[in-house]
Amino acid sequence: MQELDLLLTRYLDEQYDLSGDKEKLAFHSFLELSDPEINSYLFGGITPSDLIIAGIVSRIVCRKNSDTG
Repeated sequence: MQELDLLLTRYLDEQYDLSGDKEKLAFHSFLELSDPEINSYLFGGITPSDLIIAGIVSRIVCRKNSDTG
C-alpha cells in the first residue's frame, strides 16, 4: 500500500531521529504488527493500547490530516 509506505517513511524522515530510545523501540514494535492492525490504527480511527505507540500513531495521523486539509 503506497499511502502506508509514504506515511511511515515520512515519520522516519521527520520524527524518528528526534525520538527517544523508548519511542524508537515502540516504533519497531509497531512495524511488527500485521498490516490490517497498522491500517486500523492509521486509517480506521482505532487507538493502540500502548501509550507510546498511540503517541506515534497520533503524530502520523496528524501529519496525514494536515496534508489533506
